[in-house]
Amino acid sequence: MRTKMILIGFIAASLAIGAGIAMVHSQSDAKRGHGVLGAHGIHGASNLPSHTGAAHMYAEREFDFDLPGTVAALTPYFGPVKEREWAPEWSPDFVRPHGGGQEVGAVFQTKSEWGAATWVMDRYAPEQGKVGYLIFIPDTGVSRYDISLSQKDPATVHVHVWCSRTPLSSADPRYLAEFEQFFTTQGPEWRDAITGMLAHAAVQPH
Repeated sequence: MRTKMILIGFIAASLAIGAGIAMVHSQSDAKRGHGVLGAHGIHGASNLPSHTGAAHMYAEREFDFDLPGTVAALTPYFGPVKEREWAPEWSPDFVRPHGGGQEVGAVFQTKSEWGAATWVMDRYAPEQGKVGYLIFIPDTGVSRYDISLSQKDPATVHVHVWCSRTPLSSADPRYLAEFEQFFTTQGPEWRDAITGMLAHAAVQPH
């Protein structure tokens, strides 16, 4: 009987300790919910200190749109050279190949509000509608682009743009917050710019 009472007491104590630990975790989670993540689950810049341990943060965003044409004809416009034709402000400074080019292994730099960004074209297959980039900004973070084109019907191409962003611990919190909030707004801008460029090219004399 004495052994049974001791066993019951041990179980009760264990349950009490477990409940106490669960309460501590619950309080900690509640505090985090009103801190870094904010009310809408977005890493808002106003809620983040200047150094956030951001290396542990990560975000993905994507958007889609349609274009008139074929996969083989349109994919090159997502390369670093042909992009200039629909984005006049785009001005890559090529490291490799000399003079510029659209090929796997191409390396170039662009300017951004976060500093000089180094791009590596790690995927380029125009016939398959595949374009990919890795982008590194010192002391700020790493991004990855994956652009896929597919033939929706004989006259229409569907474009899917996916991007991820991983800040470094020294990154300005806006680097991730602005990406999460505004990246997808580029979809209509890209569509309209490319469609306008294609329409303009179609009426030019050959």
